[in-house]
Amino acid sequence: MRLTRLIGWEAAVLGVLVAGALIAPVGSGTLRPAGSPETGDAAPLKAAAKIDIAAEAAAIDRLIGERRAATGLLPNPVLTEEQFLRRAWLDLGGRIPTLAEARAFLDDPAADRRSKLLDQLIASPAWSSRMFNWTADLLRVETRLQNRYPGQPWIDWLKDRIRSDARWDRLTTDLILSQGSASQPGNGGTGFWLRDAGMPLDHLANTIQVFLGTRIGCAQCHDHPFDRWTRLEFYQLAACTSGVQIPKGPPQSDSMRPADMKKIIEALEPEQRQSLRNLNEVVLTRVVEKGGGTIALPPDWQYPGHKAKEKIKFAPLYEIAGFDAKGGPREALAQWITSPDNPRFTVTIANRQWKLLFGAGLIEPVDDLKDDTKAADPALMDHLCAVMKKVQYDLRVFQRILVATDAWQRQASRREPEPGEAAGFAGPHLRRLSAEQLWDSLIALGIADPESVVGAKADGLFELFAEFNGASAEEMIAAAKDLASAQSWRRERQTKLNQLRKQLNVAQAAKDKDASAALRAEIKAIDNEIAEGGPPAMQQLRKSESRGAKNTPMRASEMQQPAPANHLLRTFGQSDRQLISNAMTAATTPQALALMNGKEIQALLTPTSALGKAVLAMSGDERIRTLYLAVLTRSPTPEELREANACLLADAKTGIADLAWALVNSTEFKFER
Repeated sequence: MRLTRLIGWEAAVLGVLVAGALIAPVGSGTLRPAGSPETGDAAPLKAAAKIDIAAEAAAIDRLIGERRAATGLLPNPVLTEEQFLRRAWLDLGGRIPTLAEARAFLDDPAADRRSKLLDQLIASPAWSSRMFNWTADLLRVETRLQNRYPGQPWIDWLKDRIRSDARWDRLTTDLILSQGSASQPGNGGTGFWLRDAGMPLDHLANTIQVFLGTRIGCAQCHDHPFDRWTRLEFYQLAACTSGVQIPKGPPQSDSMRPADMKKIIEALEPEQRQSLRNLNEVVLTRVVEKGGGTIALPPDWQYPGHKAKEKIKFAPLYEIAGFDAKGGPREALAQWITSPDNPRFTVTIANRQWKLLFGAGLIEPVDDLKDDTKAADPALMDHLCAVMKKVQYDLRVFQRILVATDAWQRQASRREPEPGEAAGFAGPHLRRLSAEQLWDSLIALGIADPESVVGAKADGLFELFAEFNGASAEEMIAAAKDLASAQSWRRERQTKLNQLRKQLNVAQAAKDKDASAALRAEIKAIDNEIAEGGPPAMQQLRKSESRGAKNTPMRASEMQQPAPANHLLRTFGQSDRQLISNAMTAATTPQALALMNGKEIQALLTPTSALGKAVLAMSGDERIRTLYLAVLTRSPTPEELREANACLLADAKTGIADLAWALVNSTEFKFER
């Protein structure tokens, strides 16, 4: 197929070779406050008020320049304006720009348009969406926690925190200290504990790996075979969270014995019992702290100096200067983890953020720090830690400094790194789009305003909690029966709908207009009945399901977390959220087949999509240029323009669809550049 020649990967990525060229860091003066009318999101960047972005970026570039000079490494060519546009949107907004966004930047004659775009993106809803995806992968966020507890309150809480306060130390503290009823507004952080409910030692190991980049899980059962941590040290640390409890069980009645209540529940029909369990999870699930500070050693304790089942007190894994625990056990844990004097806390988040924007950490793996771990450039790593403290762990400001560097504005390295070389020395590493970046980029082709479509919210769960909080056991059981009846009613109506749709297909095939019209009317009536009518309990049922926009494509952050197993997101490596940062970017055959034949791709290439409407409004070469700008964020080369026109000669309509399909399936589309 001649269209394969249009996918000019080599020429597009390499761009104009200006080896060794230098550009000034993007950023001048202080960072413009967020939340202005044109950004529409984010609280003011308070930590940025006294931060000179350009000066901080220049300091990072000086250290990288010293490394280059010492090793003889030359910087990669500078990003062209189109390449900068694409990278800025993908790295900060999590997607490619829409046509309107691309044109707004490229048509802006201002000399500081790069700085303006970065300011806009870092304070935009797109950045919040991108950072939620990153945080959700790290914290293993799910819509249904352990396939039991509602996860939407945690999702909403995280999104709100990312939008309003991007300080990592504060988020860490609030997660560790979260407690109360999980479905009560403001308590969404309890999802952090519900995620590993029933597995307190695993939860502690995950907490240390996420926030301190240290793997201590092996020490649950024995002294760590590859690190210095002992089993005793693990249990001393675990004492700080030993008092955290997640109460279980059915509602308790004041008017009958628990044994009688158990008999009543066992006598319920299976669907009614399931409805009662679901209602209990919304109303009764809570995180509480009772005692804590000590923990009993396990019955199989095998080390001298302590006995099995002996109670030991909390002690941190290692001492840090200036640490003086105040408050309860969890407060002590939060203070110890987030202390600016705790080197692993600062280095872990600074290194993770560097990897996010440059493709690899200065320390790899990012979450296996040991006493003898050394960064690829220790001086640069120390400086990044100092910057992170200076911006008070505000990830917005920290990222704004990194993207203002000359290093970030270099074209991506497509070769194997030199010994001791890290991402950023010559330029960022070449990266495939993450599953979320690819999906959200497809959404940007199909929807003019990708951030306008909002998914499920926890508001319905909050209303359900308020309605039944404090209800008696008898009231809960009666409500569960009503909910089960509502579900049964809806299933019956859905079965009827399926039958009517099959009959409609037969009538349409037979070209029976009267029968088709009658069937459509009946289908519409039942649809309306399901949406608006039905048993009174249907309203409670809809609250418990917490549904978002129906059958509307939306950004990955607004969808079920994670997406269903057969979704395009999962095909392209979205994390299943079972392990920390478990996403994959490796290419697979199913990915190629999904892009070539998937229904999502076909929908984007229809005349009703944002891309289709834009292209149909053009004629001649402008159609081709519009397609290239929309999909690859660049103009076609003269050769690509000639080849595309040759393909359109026979059938312009089919040729445009084929060209769009070829560009979306190109290798270039799947990479950042």
